[in-house]
Amino acid sequence: MVDNVNNKSPVIETFRQAYVVMKNEIKKYFSGKRMLLFLVLLAIVLAILTSAPYLVGIDEFTEGQMLTMYLSMAPLIVLMAATLFASITIVSEYEERTALIVFTRPISKGSIFLGKLTASLIVSIAFVALYYVYAAIMLQAYFGNIDSGIPTSFGLSCAYAVGCIGVAMFISSFMKKSNTATILTFVALMILITAASMVLSIAGMDVSWMIDQASGSIATCSPGYRAYSDEQIQQLAMVLMSPDMFIDFELYSEALIAYISPLIGGSLPVGVADQFPIVLQGTLLQSGAWNLGEIGELFGSMSTPIPDVMKDAFVMIGWGIVSLVASFVLFLRREF
Repeated sequence: MVDNVNNKSPVIETFRQAYVVMKNEIKKYFSGKRMLLFLVLLAIVLAILTSAPYLVGIDEFTEGQMLTMYLSMAPLIVLMAATLFASITIVSEYEERTALIVFTRPISKGSIFLGKLTASLIVSIAFVALYYVYAAIMLQAYFGNIDSGIPTSFGLSCAYAVGCIGVAMFISSFMKKSNTATILTFVALMILITAASMVLSIAGMDVSWMIDQASGSIATCSPGYRAYSDEQIQQLAMVLMSPDMFIDFELYSEALIAYISPLIGGSLPVGVADQFPIVLQGTLLQSGAWNLGEIGELFGSMSTPIPDVMKDAFVMIGWGIVSLVASFVLFLRREF
């Protein structure tokens, strides 16, 4: 008779060990201070978003405003989860010296890596799902409607989670301290990658493959978000094309006259003072640098583009895959 216990497939055994590691990692998350910190930050974000309609005035608060708030904050929730959970997955084994015990047992590094990755993904995506459920409940409660782009936005947030967790685990694979890995992960995802995109864009290069650019579709995939953004653009265009709505030329003229008069040793002639507001308005609005009307027309021709959802999803997942492969290679080579 074949001994099934002693003849398990290596693949099956790898996944079994990974499952054990995943369970232990999730237990570690919920018993640690980082989970408490994440829950506190999440509660603060939700409290601010929930109170917004009351601060603005429920009658004046629109569906577009609420939808924009929640979708704009979704990438930050993902980034927070990746920073607090995934950034310590590998480095903690070395910092807490548990690697001395784990690596001497009959468990492969591949199982450890897979288990930790799975735990980070499950916890992060679970909280992102909770965030979207809360957003959907709020939209339904206030407006009796849930935007059709919410499911797509959630799927893109999951793709972004893969990318962020990949970057976080890559950083964790070569750091020596958990706190340093956490800080560097946040700085990399929030600042360094964004700065790199800006520099490449200024240089005239295509930046659609950058993860921060692709993550913008988390919000713009929503028809309601795009409609609200277009509405704001058109309102700005109308204001720029009608500068008298926000520039009081009479007031500015009086201030300038009061400033100029002492410099010339007396007041301006009456005729000049009367014409000053007209001259000021013409100078500001008709010169090449201050032609607000043309700027307004430019804004009026703009609209929020419909994103290529599949492309952006592949970009974010691609960042995750490349980062995870690199982090796994570093993890295999790393010694205690």
